[in-house]
Amino acid sequence: LEFRRVLFRSRAVPFVINIAAAPPITEQGYKFVFRNFPTAIDLTVNGLALLGDLFRATNVAPRTAVFMHVNDTFGQAMNKGISATLPRLTNLPFKVLDTISYDPAAKDLSVEVSKAKATKADFLMLVCRLNDAIILRREIVKQRWNIMGMISPGSPGIYEDQFQKALPRNLADYCISNNPWYNPKTQMTAAVIKQLAKQFPKERLVTHGANVSYTFESILIAADAFKRARTTNAKELADAIRQTNIVDRVSLGGPIKFNAKGQVEGNLSACLQNRDGAPRVILPVAAAEAKPVFPWPDYKA
Repeated sequence: LEFRRVLFRSRAVPFVINIAAAPPITEQGYKFVFRNFPTAIDLTVNGLALLGDLFRATNVAPRTAVFMHVNDTFGQAMNKGISATLPRLTNLPFKVLDTISYDPAAKDLSVEVSKAKATKADFLMLVCRLNDAIILRREIVKQRWNIMGMISPGSPGIYEDQFQKALPRNLADYCISNNPWYNPKTQMTAAVIKQLAKQFPKERLVTHGANVSYTFESILIAADAFKRARTTNAKELADAIRQTNIVDRVSLGGPIKFNAKGQVEGNLSACLQNRDGAPRVILPVAAAEAKPVFPWPDYKA
């Protein structure tokens, strides 16, 4: 990504980034770099705020949590962001009893789960990848760890299609993750779903979520700017991008508008809950496809 930024900057070609969360991308004064995807700070704030919305919607107030996260660059950045943000969100009813990091490539997480279980926390807050999320869910059952649920404030893994396929339905369902996502109720989303089915009959938007929606919007931004600028002149195209105001969009959030740094503000996350083998939007209410269920049901039931 850094190579591409330098390349496009040196050639003065407008560069619209579809997916990347590192804050420095739009903090270094680049004049031809634009990003629609939320920053890591946005991901953290939005994800934690949705926890409060979830607890209010289900009339449940867990008092304690244990935080587990992968120890790679992404996980460490999220840990830093959550540690800094959580104390400022006074409307959240819980406190974190312990923070446990682990290797995302680990094949056995029994020690980490045992340590987390020993805290007697009400629920597990998790920043994960795909394979470790599968291992953790199995280990929770194996150790008979009785918690209210497993919630990610913002990471891949839980909502991914392979998570649903690798686990029995009664283990994959009711897990929750808060992530950038598409609004299933907009006309633009309906159009994308229709075209996706036409071009790739075996694919579903729900299994690609943010990847397809934000990639589509990056192309939409470029096309919209060219339509207005009517030129391939780099400076004029960049100026047109700065004037972007796209209201009818796919992703959750306000209109697509760039600030002076080339960053779109107002992108939102969705609270996703696995239901019947697929992630469904349960919050915000205006975009919800199902009602939230928390705590998760007994997997034996």
